[in-house]
Amino acid sequence: MNAKKIAASAVAVALGTSAIVAPQAAALPEEFVSPPGAVGNPGQEECQVVMEDTVSTSRPDEAREAYQSGVSAGVALNRTNTEYLTWVTLDKKGERIFERAKAEFDVINYASKDVTQTFTVKEQQPGALTFDAKFPESGDAVALDVTDIVPAGTNEFSLAPRKNQYVPVGLGLNNSLDKQTWAWKINQPSAMGSTGTSVKSRASVEVAPWPIETDNCMPITASSTESKAIIADDNEYDTGITVANAENDFERLTGNVTVGGKAVADAKVRVDANGKVYVTLPKGATGGVDNNKPAKVDVQLLAQPREETKDSKFEAYNSPQALRVVDDLGRVTQDSPEFTGEVPVQQFAPEYESPATVKPGKTVNVALQTQPGDVRGKAVDATYTVKNAPEGWTAAPAKDGTLKVTAPKGAKGGDTAEFTVEVAYPDGSVDTLKPVVKVTDFQATVTTPGYGEEQGKRGTEVTLPQTEKLPKGSTFTITEGQDLGDWKPEIDPETGKITVTIPKSANPGDEKTILVDVKYPDGSTDTKVPAKVIVLNDPAYGEVTDKPGETVELPQTGDVVDGSTFTINPEQDLGDWKPEIDPETGKITVTIPEGAKPGDEKEILVDVKDPKSGKVDTVPAKVIVHGVPEYPAVEKTPGDKVVLIPASSQTPADSTYEITLDQDLGDWKPEIDPKTGEITVTVPETAKDGDKKTINVTVTYPSGKTDEVPAEINVKEPAPTETPEQPGTPGTTGPTIIIPGETKELTPEVIGDKDGDPTYKIPDGWKIPDGWNITVNPKTGDITITAPKDATPGTKIDVPVEITFPSGNTKTQEIPVEVGETSEGTIPFVPGQKDPLVIFVPKDADKGTDPKLPEGWTIVERGDNTFTIGVPEGTKPGTYEIVFTGKDGSGEVKVLVEVKEGAIVTEQGSSENLQKCFANMSSESNPLLWLIPVGLLIAIGAPLAGPLGQELSKAAANVSAQMNIPNPFEQFGIDGTINRRPQPEWMTQLQAEAGRIQAQFGPQVTQAAAIGLSLAGLAAGLGVLAALCKDGELPEWAASSTNAEGSSSNKDAEGSSNEENPAEEK
Repeated sequence: MNAKKIAASAVAVALGTSAIVAPQAAALPEEFVSPPGAVGNPGQEECQVVMEDTVSTSRPDEAREAYQSGVSAGVALNRTNTEYLTWVTLDKKGERIFERAKAEFDVINYASKDVTQTFTVKEQQPGALTFDAKFPESGDAVALDVTDIVPAGTNEFSLAPRKNQYVPVGLGLNNSLDKQTWAWKINQPSAMGSTGTSVKSRASVEVAPWPIETDNCMPITASSTESKAIIADDNEYDTGITVANAENDFERLTGNVTVGGKAVADAKVRVDANGKVYVTLPKGATGGVDNNKPAKVDVQLLAQPREETKDSKFEAYNSPQALRVVDDLGRVTQDSPEFTGEVPVQQFAPEYESPATVKPGKTVNVALQTQPGDVRGKAVDATYTVKNAPEGWTAAPAKDGTLKVTAPKGAKGGDTAEFTVEVAYPDGSVDTLKPVVKVTDFQATVTTPGYGEEQGKRGTEVTLPQTEKLPKGSTFTITEGQDLGDWKPEIDPETGKITVTIPKSANPGDEKTILVDVKYPDGSTDTKVPAKVIVLNDPAYGEVTDKPGETVELPQTGDVVDGSTFTINPEQDLGDWKPEIDPETGKITVTIPEGAKPGDEKEILVDVKDPKSGKVDTVPAKVIVHGVPEYPAVEKTPGDKVVLIPASSQTPADSTYEITLDQDLGDWKPEIDPKTGEITVTVPETAKDGDKKTINVTVTYPSGKTDEVPAEINVKEPAPTETPEQPGTPGTTGPTIIIPGETKELTPEVIGDKDGDPTYKIPDGWKIPDGWNITVNPKTGDITITAPKDATPGTKIDVPVEITFPSGNTKTQEIPVEVGETSEGTIPFVPGQKDPLVIFVPKDADKGTDPKLPEGWTIVERGDNTFTIGVPEGTKPGTYEIVFTGKDGSGEVKVLVEVKEGAIVTEQGSSENLQKCFANMSSESNPLLWLIPVGLLIAIGAPLAGPLGQELSKAAANVSAQMNIPNPFEQFGIDGTINRRPQPEWMTQLQAEAGRIQAQFGPQVTQAAAIGLSLAGLAAGLGVLAALCKDGELPEWAASSTNAEGSSSNKDAEGSSNEENPAEEK
């Protein structure tokens, strides 16, 4: 039999058609539960109904059946204890769509004796079926109408004592039938006292979810919290109602809004993806009189049918259903009430301070004692209209409701006037107020107190003086009982001056009325005299940072009145910056010029006009230009630990660094500090001399933009040493020359040893001189020194570095530093000499244009930052300037050349003999060819703090000692011990040039310059080869090393040794 329906039409008939006017959801079955099968069932899944029951040989003639949601599972044992009957019935009266079903039997042999029993299972044929067993509750015998036949999965089986058999049966569903029944008989082999069996019948059915259920058949659950009041103004409001599990169903959820059971026409209910419920009430929906508006509206939520089941014949699937209140077990049943959420309706009810007093012919401002208030934090936009003012009186309402009333000049003391003021609200309702104004005796007070209005920004203090002349002895107080919120005004009781700080909670455009009571010496009073403060715009902009050529946006971040307008201030100098601004939102868009430099800051001034006060604020927006960090290229040997620190280039402080992904780093395993960009990596032992490894780093700026920058490490073989490496100290060969305002970096000669790395620091207690900036990297020992811009040339300081070795021992090394001139020293040159004049200018130090030269002089750029200068013969002796224009176009790099006259130190020997000498030096076994450039390179590998000649001599002596050959540079008399031959002009010139470069640019540049000068000099035939091949003969040590025995070159070499004494006498 089909279950009864609680239909909406029946309720309407019972209560009267006027009682039910809201759209109603179709009814569910008379008895139901959601989730289906949830009551009293074993642990089924959400969209599954599982029914089961059991009988045993201990209860013959007993039948039992479990039913819910249209699903029945039954089992019975006949009176003679010989046969079981099991059945499953699916009935559409539960208004559930059955999707899959199966039957299960569990047969148990629980005999106490060791008796194995055999069972058979037989499906029953369609038709009427009776069975000799009764239901205990009703006493009715079992009578079934079998409609379907399905054989059991197991037809015969045997069970030992305390064993069981599970028998599954798949059921075929026929949705055209209102009811389907399947039945099976199972024999009961024995019913002796020591034996026993039992049979459990179970039905498992999967069903489709109803509209009020989620996809997994759980009831959609709504709840409500206390909501702020709403109004009927066509705006959408959050009701405080939420649906907890509607993430997949919110689009199916709608609702009804009612007032006292009556539907609100055209009201809208919306549920968002987060389950929040919103309501929109059309204007006027809550009535036209404010005082008569309902206190609340009720919201009912409806679940619309699913697309896939909306055409079902069951009303439970094809009609909207009202959400119900879920119990503590997460269920709803036929007894669960429908969910209704209550949302309060805002009432305004303003009130004037009445009666007010006025003198004949005077004006009084009658303020509202109670303001209409706000709706969810926003002041209500009320309008005030005076209806039929008494004859002779005038009354004009202000926007805030204050009534400006003027009494007739002929009014008498005691006269009263009542005004009708209609207040209209956005929800279509009105209030009608009737303030009263009373005329006071003209002699009682001679004037009316008054305040003007003041303007100010949040957080600022404003003062409002009392502007009228009052009797001496009048006193002033802030009116009690007024709603001032966060405003805390103070008043001078004698002068009436109000002082108040505009609270941070105020909004631009707010108008605050502060009421003041005045008491006169005769005891009469004026009450609630208004003073007004208007809150001004508080515009603001932040700052952004980016690179040249990038487009940035700066939104307006302050608080301004709606309708404020924004323009770029026309009086500022913006140069190449071309900002554009949205006149309504204030957002600035500007492209950083390509010519901007890292560290530049551009301030863009914006004029913001307040539409209420007309006041214009000029506020700055700042753009900071940053650059791209750069890593210095370094040379390291296999096994070295390298620390690479990027030059800042004004990179934003909050930038982050990471090793770029997907690059082939091979055996290199770099690590990076994500905040500083400092890279730490060990050169692989497998790296070879000449290898160059580029480690790409991705830099992410605070704006989210990125750059990829390289860090390069060049691999070189370690130089041979006579003693084991020890943790080193920064190089200290002579003082480091530093130019005022310049920054120099020094690196330790050796870093680390087999026991670990030392650490470095400035000793505690040592004070860095004023104006100097000196730091030491604690890991690498790199020293960074910046001299003051006003440092005096010649100033010397010693910088101490405390070194702590892995053993715990410490050592303090002092680094001498001297402030140098921006240009010093001259280069000697004799016109007509064989060796050319070669000078050096560091890369990027000059602008790249030709220098200023004395008349008749020429210049050729070699491409390695060296220049060959041509000095014409006949140039008069004296000092001449070669001036290069600085990189920025303003400074200069000067090189002084001293043109000298006198004998030129020439290198003797015919062309033929020189060629013969050079030919011998090209022999692979002769060390002379490589001794000269190697000697030069070794010399300039150390900081050139002393004369270049001494460094060359030391290096050459070191090489010659290792090879057991004489030092050829002793011939030049430049080592301080032997003076066998005059020093050639090229050596003097090279020494002077090295001194000049070091004074101008420091030792690091000097090293690079000396390499360039030395190689350039050799390539140009600077005379060093000829100087070593006097008269075309090789020295003895060179001749003895050649393996061309008996050759002419060998003879020449022998002759060379015989001329050592004459050479010494020269």
